[in-house]
Amino acid sequence: MNLFLRSRVRLLALGMALGTVFTGCQQESKNPFERYVPSHEAAKEAVTRIMEGWLKGLPPGESGSKQPEVHVVDQTRRADQRLARYEILGEVPADNARAFAVRVTYVGTDEPEILRYIALGVDPMWIFRREDYEGIWSHGSEAPADRAGEPAKKP
Repeated sequence: MNLFLRSRVRLLALGMALGTVFTGCQQESKNPFERYVPSHEAAKEAVTRIMEGWLKGLPPGESGSKQPEVHVVDQTRRADQRLARYEILGEVPADNARAFAVRVTYVGTDEPEILRYIALGVDPMWIFRREDYEGIWSHGSEAPADRAGEPAKKP
């Protein structure tokens, strides 16, 4: 993930955490991040919109959506990587966010791949590809997690 985007995302996370601290005294909730977790329906709709945008040839990072404002972080996807079809398999567990497993098939191959997208925020909403979301919290580590979800081995 480039340095500018990583800094921007870290600032977003810091702002959300500080907002939680300042409003935490006013609200008695077991989970202070609850207000930043989109509803199942809104998150699934946003993931659907970014997948439809990918089918239409929108570049990585664009959702084709205006309301709610949706930002896409997908640094793994190549600009020339075209999508033939997709299927949202369903919601999968995630801490303080919504996550969806999506089966994708690329143009020129019959071999599907399962991707995981994480939705955070309400308006704006951020949709992260799992690898990018995990990269935010690595704090500059040069060893990203592999595609199977196992932590990368550090030298």
